[in-house]
Amino acid sequence: MAWFYLISAMVFWASSFVAFKWLLGSEDGFVIVFWRLLIAGLVTLPIVMRAWRKRPLSWSEVGWFALLSLFEPCLYFVFEAQALKYTTSGQAALIIGLLPVAIAITSWVLFKERLAAKTWAGLLLAVVGVCLVTLFAQTSELASNPVLGNLLQLGAVAVAVGYTLLLKRLVLIWNACAVVGFQSLFGAAFFLPVLLISDKPMPSADSWLGIVYLGLLVSVLAYSLYGLALKYLSAAVVGAFVNLIPVLTLIMGWLLLAEALTLGQVAGVVLVLLGLILTTNQESAHAS
Repeated sequence: MAWFYLISAMVFWASSFVAFKWLLGSEDGFVIVFWRLLIAGLVTLPIVMRAWRKRPLSWSEVGWFALLSLFEPCLYFVFEAQALKYTTSGQAALIIGLLPVAIAITSWVLFKERLAAKTWAGLLLAVVGVCLVTLFAQTSELASNPVLGNLLQLGAVAVAVGYTLLLKRLVLIWNACAVVGFQSLFGAAFFLPVLLISDKPMPSADSWLGIVYLGLLVSVLAYSLYGLALKYLSAAVVGAFVNLIPVLTLIMGWLLLAEALTLGQVAGVVLVLLGLILTTNQESAHAS
């Protein structure tokens, strides 16, 4: 079942890039994030309260949960909401596909884990691929400044690394759904001031379907499935499946948003995927 949890989470996350990009056509990105997180937090509130009654958090655990929530959803959604204003959903998802490589590098720096030559080769290919995707990106109505957007999405990758490493620790102690509920409520409180300064704090009727989808199926279900997968599988193996996100999102963006790819970007996609395959195969071998 762990593999089912993992693949399902990747499908929902891939669709979130397309849904968010579509909503940005008529709504403010931070307003979308607030309502998305509030919906997720309210739905999971009973689970959070039940888990709290069974095992109240210590002060040190409160700190860890606050840091987890600061990484995701707070800082992650700040970077992603801004990135999707300037780049396409496909390019943004492709850069998130660098997460397994980023986790491997972080583990090497923080925990002195040695990286094999194949891992370094994969890293180099992936970095070159991302450069090609960015350099050959065409400015269009869907991507007004793809270079800036892709750089902002790299910031999202950085905070996602910290989130994954912390989540791996916390799901061994707390129910995965309760963890999602806590971070959603914390995130909604973080983005609440946005409503006070926004010109349009209440989304239009047409946008609510997309926001509810993001809140229930992505924020609650996908994050819970990801946490369950981390509970039973190693972080390296789980990270490998992040490679599915850019592939699925590119297909969805092409089908639903008519996003185009240049030949240079296609070459970049191939290099990124080859690099990620090299890296994650090596990491999976260590994990096994």
